[in-house]
Amino acid sequence: MSITRDIQNALRGNNGALFRLLIINVVVWLLVNILVNVFSMQGEPFPERIVKEYSTLPAGLENLLYHFWTIFTYMFVHFSFMHLLGNMLWLYFLGRVFCDLLGSARMTGVYIIGGLCGGLVFVVIENLITDHPEMYSLEGASAGVMAIVIAAAAFRPDYMMFPFGFAMKLKWLALISFVLTSIIDLNANTGGKIAHIGGALFGFIYGTQMRHGKKFMEGFMNLFRLKKNNLRVEYSRAQKTDDHAYNAKKLSIRKQVDEILDKISRSGYDSLNKEEKDFLQKNHDKF
Repeated sequence: MSITRDIQNALRGNNGALFRLLIINVVVWLLVNILVNVFSMQGEPFPERIVKEYSTLPAGLENLLYHFWTIFTYMFVHFSFMHLLGNMLWLYFLGRVFCDLLGSARMTGVYIIGGLCGGLVFVVIENLITDHPEMYSLEGASAGVMAIVIAAAAFRPDYMMFPFGFAMKLKWLALISFVLTSIIDLNANTGGKIAHIGGALFGFIYGTQMRHGKKFMEGFMNLFRLKKNNLRVEYSRAQKTDDHAYNAKKLSIRKQVDEILDKISRSGYDSLNKEEKDFLQKNHDKF
């Protein structure tokens, strides 16, 4: 199997959305640094400032009005490699947990809405607590990543993790990461930590709603489900027989998934037995 095929399979698998987010963030980091260096070679006096003006989220309302797209772009922009590395490590390890629990498409939705919430909270708070909000801007994926971490923990608080070989429940890992990155020493990176809180707030609401069996914002999450291509093929009689068996099996699996989801809606995720949880985890991304 070729490397290209391996990459395609990874992007279409259960963790496909996670790998796509990782790739987008890394590619944007490369492009940002290339642009800064190009501006520098052309003699621009403040190349990084120019790139930031059009990609990061300004706290000043007038600047935001003229650069409204930055409420979305900022969550993919990093200028420092260490900033990128820290966010991508958290996204990779906790994003895999989220995908296992709630699915790949929902992870993308939570990342984006968590980033939007973090950005809005940043703008509001900066305008309330500072005299010159136009001096501040926001960059990085951390609000979206924090939303993913907290949502997973709110959905399955007792899920066991083994960071550095130590057993720990997901709720404690999420709480420790939130306190260390968002609460301690608010005087340092104040804007970023405010955005973390906004992302965490959305993540907590989303994970709690899902734990209680409510299909919270499911319409938006469905936008990120990959659609299968419709291919035109000619069938032989044997192929039609095989297709009939395949469709019957698919219908049976879908019926079982719907029954399990109905049970979650009535009694919550923890009411499922091990076989039902394994079956749902294996088949939830097929529909």
